[in-house]
Amino acid sequence: MKRRVAIAVSISSLIAVAPVASRIGFASTPSSTTVSSTVAAQEASEDQPGEPIELGLAPILLVGPAVTGAGDRPEFSWEPVAGAATYTLAVLSTADEPLWAWEGPGTAVILGGWPTAPIPAAPGPLLMGDATWFVVGFDAQGVPIANSVMRPVAP
Repeated sequence: MKRRVAIAVSISSLIAVAPVASRIGFASTPSSTTVSSTVAAQEASEDQPGEPIELGLAPILLVGPAVTGAGDRPEFSWEPVAGAATYTLAVLSTADEPLWAWEGPGTAVILGGWPTAPIPAAPGPLLMGDATWFVVGFDAQGVPIANSVMRPVAP
């Protein structure tokens, strides 16, 4: 039996929600693009664990972090998509609450918006519990052209 979960995430609301201190905080200002989708639970593949987000867009292949053992400041990375000018990464709680978001032209970012690993004592958000994450790619006009699965991540 498939489990269907409706998710409507306003990317701009990801920074408007108070930080969920027990899990993660915020670090950047994403766009106001709204991503609406229906997630259908299906068998996950070994190379792309997670739940598909059915938007009818090209797929984004997620590279890392691992589903478990990601650490408290994981690096999120994915394969580039032809035609994508920017990407929006969203991290959600297991209850689908927005926790942190990032937007930029790169295909990798460390939690908190760091381009490279910060020193352990650096300020910023830490992954303190189970979460999920996904990426949406946008063309130069800001139109969504690709999306990833919704992948779990845990420290």
